[in-house]
Amino acid sequence: MAVPVSTIPWDPLLVPVEEPGPEPEPERLTAREWLVTNGLGGYASGTLSGIPTRRYHGLLIAALPAPVGRTLMLCQMDEVLRLPDHSVIHLGGHARAGRPADAPEADLLRELRLEAGLPVWRYETAGYVLEKRVFLVHQQNTAYVLYTLVQGPGVLRLDLELVDGAFEERIVSARFFRACGFHFWVPD
Repeated sequence: MAVPVSTIPWDPLLVPVEEPGPEPEPERLTAREWLVTNGLGGYASGTLSGIPTRRYHGLLIAALPAPVGRTLMLCQMDEVLRLPDHSVIHLGGHARAGRPADAPEADLLRELRLEAGLPVWRYETAGYVLEKRVFLVHQQNTAYVLYTLVQGPGVLRLDLELVDGAFEERIVSARFFRACGFHFWVPD
């Protein structure tokens, strides 16, 4: 049985803009949003660029028992690719108070597609194709983020940093050939 797939191609060169410029507009990536739910009232949501623009944008907003309710457990992860030639590429972006959204590598996002209703980001750079998936476990406050190296000439290093307001901490550095995934959960 085939999995239903909806694709939103994102070629910054084909997106109509009033005044074409050399760089894609990060505002267009922050204007569109995605949402995944877990059946308990918890969810993951954000913008296509990964820049949180709302109070409850995050990778895991857990639905905890009363009186706590919905709680932001995992806000955002900065994704940094380190290529074999030692170049560094940031996949996401940042929103700073009083400044426009900053997504310096927005042109690397080639498409966002939905596979069985779950978002899949496809990035392309320097001969590498990387896909990112976010999904939640049904009836659990558990979030998974899966990275798959679809194509590329060698080993790719992915550094992830938790970003939660003033709290910033590097949690994972991974080297992978084919796939790398991380999960986050709230114990019962």
